[in-house]
Formats: sequence, structure tokens, C-alpha cells
Amino acid sequence: NVVNQMIYSYDNDGAGKALMSVQETRSSGFSNSGVALEQFVVTYADADRTQFLEAKRTVNSDISSSGNVGHMEVSTYKTASIADAVTKGDKAGAITLTTLLDKQVIDTAAKDFDDRGNALKQTIVKEYFDEKGGSIGIETQVITNEPFSIHDRTSKSTILNYEGKG
Repeated sequence: NVVNQMIYSYDNDGAGKALMSVQETRSSGFSNSGVALEQFVVTYADADRTQFLEAKRTVNSDISSSGNVGHMEVSTYKTASIADAVTKGDKAGAITLTTLLDKQVIDTAAKDFDDRGNALKQTIVKEYFDEKGGSIGIETQVITNEPFSIHDRTSKSTILNYEGKG
């Protein structure tokens, strides 16, 4: 299992390419099927990881033996810092997230996955927070997909949006 991954994104692959972002993903606590129980994804605008753009923490649970995630929580934060672990500037230490902006909870019942792990129905509840951590709004989506083809494409998706917890 990959525990730490760096992704450098550029505007093109030719000469004169410009760095668009750097994304570090740290995964830990893997399930028997190999799914990370927790992930931190921190995105920066520069290779030195000094210009912070976004940070997310994902927690997965209710994981089947085939790797289908029944319950996922994705939280987005305004700021993050990464401590040094061994040497000054290595940014290999703990990730500290501050000021929760939103939290998205995705639930998919075991019976709502097809044989290839595609979600036929799932519910997404997203809650938004102010600078002090108080809830300022909730929205819910219920997504229903028609059966998927052998190429994992559905012919129809229905998305119902609700204000509040649906």
C-alpha cells in the first residue's frame, strides 16, 4: 500500500511547462482489502510546499472485503501545516489541519454496489461551517444510477438535491 505520494501537475508536457500544483497524499490504517482508513491530501501552488491551496482529510469505514466503501467522510480545511520530522524543511512530520470549511458524508449501502463496485445509489450530505466552526448550512444529494455497462458507464443518473438533511 502507498503511504505517501507526491503529485506534481504541470500546464503541459512540453518545453516551458509551468507547475500548476503539488499534491501530497498520506494514507494510513489500511483495511484487509487495502483501502486506507484515513487519508490527508494537502495541495500547494509551489514545489517547496510553502504556498498552501487546500487540505482534505478522508476517513473511510464500513469497507467490504472487495474494497467498497460504505461510509466516507471528507472534510476540507482552510489551512494546514506539516511539521518537520528529521531535518529542517523536510515536511515529513505530522499534518495539522485548522479551520474546518465543510464536511461531506457519503453513504452507500452494501446492496447498492454492483458486482464491479459501482454505486447504484448513494446519499451525500454536505455541511458548511463558518470561521468559528458553527454550521451555516446543510445540503443533501441522493444519486441513483441505472446499471453500469461492462465499461463501467451508466446510461442514466438521477440526482435529487435537498436543502438540509433531505
